[in-house]
Amino acid sequence: MNITVLTALLAQLIAAPFSNDCTALAAAVQEGNADKVQALIDDGYDVNCTDSPSGYSPLMQASADGQTRIASILIANKADLNYKNGNGNSAFLLACEKGNEAIVDILIQGKADIDQKNADGNSALILASGNGYADIVTKLIGLKTAVNYQNRAGRSALMVAAAEGRTEIMQALIAAKADVNARDNTGNSCVMWAAMNNRLDAVKLLIANGADINLPNYDRLTPFSVASRKGHKETAETIRKAGGR
Repeated sequence: MNITVLTALLAQLIAAPFSNDCTALAAAVQEGNADKVQALIDDGYDVNCTDSPSGYSPLMQASADGQTRIASILIANKADLNYKNGNGNSAFLLACEKGNEAIVDILIQGKADIDQKNADGNSALILASGNGYADIVTKLIGLKTAVNYQNRAGRSALMVAAAEGRTEIMQALIAAKADVNARDNTGNSCVMWAAMNNRLDAVKLLIANGADINLPNYDRLTPFSVASRKGHKETAETIRKAGGR
């Protein structure tokens, strides 16, 4: 093989993209540059490469950032819908956590696993519930996701919604048979979480739906005692009038 041929081959190797190098593709996703993403894929970049140190795939980044067009391009080019990084996060979990409903829809249409969990055991329903994305919660309930599933800390979607005072989401979960008396790993109930965080409307909603307002945690504290200690006077009085002690 002569020097001219060797030089030409070397030039081709240098110019060729490395399929496991995610730098250029990740940058294009972060920039929101859909045309560049498509061009890089056409040049041979791997849609399932991972960025360091996050371990995010391009689809995960697009899902977290709400880049719907880019997510569609990546999925059309065989991106792995259910890939998880070291923290157990996936494109679907990130889209639900960030409230990117259009991407949630695309991933559902692509048959992403709606019941996957991250390393903390959080499901898509728990993430959407805690962050206040009622439309996504309703969608997941309609798809028969596990309403009473509890994460590694023992918290359910209803608990995290109660802690944040997300009453619209709470109503949807309760209508789907969420357990109003579920307790986490420390014994805190939905009412306890609402009382601790002074979520008066959440407390009222739970009382109206038959929650046990005297259910103690493992330190033998009740929602009334906790609300009183924290100075949440109206919340404590509401619990007391309902029979709390």
